Amino acid sequence: MNDYELVLVHHGVLGMKWGIRRTPQQLGHKITKLTKQNQKLEKKISVKGEMARQDRIRKADKLLSMSAKLDKKSLKYLKRSTPSLFVSKEKAYKNYVKWNKIERKSQRLRAKGMDMRSRASSYIAKQNYYKLKIENNKKLMDTYNKTISALDKGAIKQGKLFMQYVD
Repeated sequence: MNDYELVLVHHGVLGMKWGIRRTPQQLGHKITKLTKQNQKLEKKISVKGEMARQDRIRKADKLLSMSAKLDKKSLKYLKRSTPSLFVSKEKAYKNYVKWNKIERKSQRLRAKGMDMRSRASSYIAKQNYYKLKIENNKKLMDTYNKTISALDKGAIKQGKLFMQYVD
């Protein structure tokens, strides 16, 4: 016998690249709708989204604190806006104009801060909804996989025969 007949040689699969792993999709495994849906939902819950939410809350708190500071400042001008023995009408009017300007700015900042806060809290609610949906999808997939794996070949044959009989 030749030495060549005793040797088993394998040169790999044509087009195969060393060190590259293929995903289940590339291997031809089907992806169910539930796994696709879970992947989309997990992207929405990502760490990036959480960081954006925390950043929104931080900005909202900053706007609300600026609004509170402006409220204090506007009260000072409001007190000076009434003419008296020590404050002339012109000076009182100027103080009133300043108070009005500061008050409007404070209201805008307060409204913007509250809006940012509400958006951040709605993001939390959406995130909890997505987590619950992912959990439900996983439970459903588990029960589906258990029921399919519980079927034996005899039950599958009986089902096929029954379907042929019905047709």
